[in-house]
Amino acid sequence: MELLDFLVKKEDPAIQEYERILQEYNRALALNDKDPDLWDRKCLVLMKLGKSEEAIDAGKKGVQIAPDDPELWDSLRLAYLGSSNREKADECQKHLSGLIKQKNEKES
Repeated sequence: MELLDFLVKKEDPAIQEYERILQEYNRALALNDKDPDLWDRKCLVLMKLGKSEEAIDAGKKGVQIAPDDPELWDSLRLAYLGSSNREKADECQKHLSGLIKQKNEKES
């Protein structure tokens, strides 16, 4: 971590709150690492903290547990966009579109 990043995080109350929330998700995942919603929330918090690679890892764990959950795929897509990996983000978007199409066909 660069010194400037450290100073910004130390002084920004919003960042401090996201760090606190991240710790809570880590504790919850230590108790139950099979909950896809916890992985999704962790992914979103990591994105807010600018930790794209860690967010991608969390997002991948979520979709491994619940591969048919569109929200998880959307979060993973956003994490890839945050890391400037447009190709992977597009792959997630295609998968997400397929899930939504399947859902709509079932409801028809």
